[in-house]
Amino acid sequence: MGLSIVGVGVLSTIVAIPIALATETVTVAAIILFTVGNQFQKRLDLKVEKHKEIMILAEEKLNEISKHVSTAFNDDEVISDEEFTLVLTHLDEFLRKKEIARTKSNVKILKRIRKVFSVENSVENSVKRQK
Repeated sequence: MGLSIVGVGVLSTIVAIPIALATETVTVAAIILFTVGNQFQKRLDLKVEKHKEIMILAEEKLNEISKHVSTAFNDDEVISDEEFTLVLTHLDEFLRKKEIARTKSNVKILKRIRKVFSVENSVENSVKRQK
């Protein structure tokens, strides 16, 4: 905003038109970079949230599986079919929950993308209606 005001002031002195154009170019570039950076930040925040959720889930399942394996080895140094099935059940549950976390994250990203494009489309439609 400040650069834009400076540009108007400089532009009013006809001699400094190149300086005004440079100032306005910097202003527009800063706005574009800010907008793009903001969109990347939102997407990265979603990815961080997804990875934290998966990490917590992985730690929980690792602790459960470790506990069952430890109990099995303390019992008789051999893992029985029942104990092995229990470990595999926990592994399958982890993989299922991990896929759910990924899907939820992808849905959130798609909703944000659709929201951005619907805003742009509504602006374009309103401009066309005004013409």
